[in-house]
Amino acid sequence: MPSQPFQPPLFDTMNILKLLQQAIVTGAMLLAAPTFAHAAAPANAAPLGLEIGKATTADVARLAPKPERTGTNRYSGGAQWQTDGSEAGLEGLKRVDYLFDRSNVLVAVEMTFAKNPKGMMKLFSGKYKLVSNKVDDFMNYGSARYEKGDTYIDINAPHMSFDMTVTYATKALMKSFKQTVSDTEQEKKNRAQQAL
Repeated sequence: MPSQPFQPPLFDTMNILKLLQQAIVTGAMLLAAPTFAHAAAPANAAPLGLEIGKATTADVARLAPKPERTGTNRYSGGAQWQTDGSEAGLEGLKRVDYLFDRSNVLVAVEMTFAKNPKGMMKLFSGKYKLVSNKVDDFMNYGSARYEKGDTYIDINAPHMSFDMTVTYATKALMKSFKQTVSDTEQEKKNRAQQAL
């Protein structure tokens, strides 16, 4: 019987894992889930398949059945949950924070990764609209902002850190955060002026 010449597999195991990781990080629907084959693409960013501004505490609990409830978020007024990120199965993921509004709707997901902003930007190119890019290509640190629908996606990789965060949040939450920070700064200035 003549032997067949060796043909390398089309995808090796590492490539399959990388493709799955990209699909999870970017919120893409997996082909292995035929029930979602006809679903429309989410209008907002959907990290881990959870659409920001649409998913609920129940949806997150199905994905991450044992989150640590870390209190109430001061910007959204809703619950804040945290996990070690094992529910995602992503290499380099160290922690995931889920923020909800008062109606238990997911308004933000913050993921802490080993620092690689350029790699994350490659994953996001074509998926989200780039709004600003302040990532230093040589030193591989800085920040970038993307948007999709009613969400911002921020990459923040501080210079003297081994970690970076990727935050998916509603524009309304980001506006509330910015306003609260501005108000706090103004209060500090007012107190300093009154004390002198």
